Amino acid sequence: EDGNDPDTGQACAVVENPLPKLSVEKSADRTELPARGQDATYTITVTNKGPGDYTAEAPASMTDDLSEVLDDATIDEDSITASVGDVAFEDGTLTWSGPLAVGEPATITYSVTYNGKGDQQLVNRACVPEEEVVAGGEACASVSLPGAALETWKTVVA
Repeated sequence: EDGNDPDTGQACAVVENPLPKLSVEKSADRTELPARGQDATYTITVTNKGPGDYTAEAPASMTDDLSEVLDDATIDEDSITASVGDVAFEDGTLTWSGPLAVGEPATITYSVTYNGKGDQQLVNRACVPEEEVVAGGEACASVSLPGAALETWKTVVA
């Protein structure tokens, strides 16, 4: 308990490895549902708040579940980019991972084209591992582009 090895009485070596912590933000380039055939572009920013670094051997990570978007839209896989690290899209989920130094952000963007099907709402969440969230932060960031879901009808009065 005094910093010495209990068997030998010699001082123990102390190695400190500061752990990194993440924050996640998500936004869209519009606040309302696009018209059929129009695009919506999403931006996710994952930032290492420190105090340690994420490395190639122990990278930061993020997932974005697009299941509530893909019922109404199609993703343009050619639009998927990441400022650092690697990003992939498979089975309705966008995943990103990569090294991040303290204070460094990773910006992930992609576009979807609204097709007018589904529930007329584009709702999705980007999440980082809960155990790696900065104190007081949220593990997920959500964006919702609601549709009007209007019903039309016509009556004739004779």
